[in-house]
Amino acid sequence: MDGINCRTIGFSLLPSELIQDIFLRLALPEIHRVKSVSKTLTPVITCKHFLREYNVRSVTDSWVFVYKKRSSLRDSVLYGFTDRLNRWFSIPVYGLLSGVVPPGDDLYFLTASGDFFLFASNRRQELIAVNFSLNTVKKIPSSLLGPRGTSSWRRSGLKLISGPPGSDRFRFLFAERYMNRPVLFEYNSESDTWRIVQTSGNQPCGDRSENVYLSVTHHGSESVILGVRPQLGLGDELPVILRPRFDNEGPRKD
Repeated sequence: MDGINCRTIGFSLLPSELIQDIFLRLALPEIHRVKSVSKTLTPVITCKHFLREYNVRSVTDSWVFVYKKRSSLRDSVLYGFTDRLNRWFSIPVYGLLSGVVPPGDDLYFLTASGDFFLFASNRRQELIAVNFSLNTVKKIPSSLLGPRGTSSWRRSGLKLISGPPGSDRFRFLFAERYMNRPVLFEYNSESDTWRIVQTSGNQPCGDRSENVYLSVTHHGSESVILGVRPQLGLGDELPVILRPRFDNEGPRKD
């Protein structure tokens, strides 16, 4: 332990610009690990200049996540692969979730965005959002459809959208057929409320390049998809309804 402390102290004596340049090359799980084991280096990582520069560099990173669920939350592991460093990382889950998830609960990983990871509890039928950068955990209240088990969450029909880098704000969207209509359900962490966005027909599409697409239904060769603006707010345009059809010649849209 003394050897580790000596190396940490020696490293901290380097110029702060050099230390920040080294840390800027690390992936988020490595940054999180440094913060958890070294109080000496934490101020370097948490300063506004470093956070701003790190967020700018990592905004284009692509990640693939695999959650290895075991009978015990302590033994479950979330793995992440990033194209920037071309390797896998083990991301700690138990340390943050142990205080809010009862022993023996059946926890599933749903999706991620920015610093946020979204989990679903099967037994308690609730959603849990974790911010690994700020070490915060938030339970999301039940939507207007009520509590849901993990089998009700279709990956292609939901989207987590994180707020500005360094913030603890996020939006969670999912699409369902409700009252025989495609409906968008949206949770906003800032207001801690849900809202329903209904539409009765196809809306003008405009530029779709930035839309988020959520699957509502898929039967045979036909699908119903909602195209949603990532920055939708109250009073903004309604979601776009798309009905692509697929045949032997490939997809086409009427």
